[in-house]
Amino acid sequence: MTTTLDSSLTATNNADPGSRADVLGVVAAERADHGAATTATNSSTVTTGAARLPGLAVLLISTVLTGMFAGFFFTYSASVVLGFDRVDDLTYVRSFQAINDTIRNPAFAVVFFGSIPAAAIAVALHRRDRVVRRLATTGLVLIVAVVAITFAGSVPLNNELATHTDLDAASAAIARADFESTWNLLNLARTLLSTLAAVALAGASLAARGSRD
Repeated sequence: MTTTLDSSLTATNNADPGSRADVLGVVAAERADHGAATTATNSSTVTTGAARLPGLAVLLISTVLTGMFAGFFFTYSASVVLGFDRVDDLTYVRSFQAINDTIRNPAFAVVFFGSIPAAAIAVALHRRDRVVRRLATTGLVLIVAVVAITFAGSVPLNNELATHTDLDAASAAIARADFESTWNLLNLARTLLSTLAAVALAGASLAARGSRD
């Protein structure tokens, strides 16, 4: 476009007055067309970026939620489990029963269950971006695996532990032996899977941000 304009201007200088007016008119029209095209391109870029904002926001929400319950599982494995190693059987069973009774609260439910729909929506919104879609799908699958482990393994163990009401030292030892090692192993699996899910979703968020820019 610049070369064309320069050529037109050169021709204008060498032309007679009548032709010069015609050439100047052509140059002005070309400049107007170029300005309109540039404006349209910039407008399209802004519109595309704005359209991608909801998808990026949902990705960030799912990443934060997943990171929160990954941190919850990690903290449990890294501190609570180690602390329970130092208490007697009766204290262990009663303490764990109390935790299980209080963990079912709205705050935990939002964090734990909110990550699945958030990740699913993110996958749907980024279905045309292969990299983001694959990373978000990986995160979603890992989250579903964590929830499956929870309901297929951890919850039944918690429910079984809750049946031990009339406790003494001997019955508490039996209840703990049937519960502790398996529950700790399942929690370790949930920690690893949820951490990987958070990493995948964080990667998807970065990829989505890069494509938006």
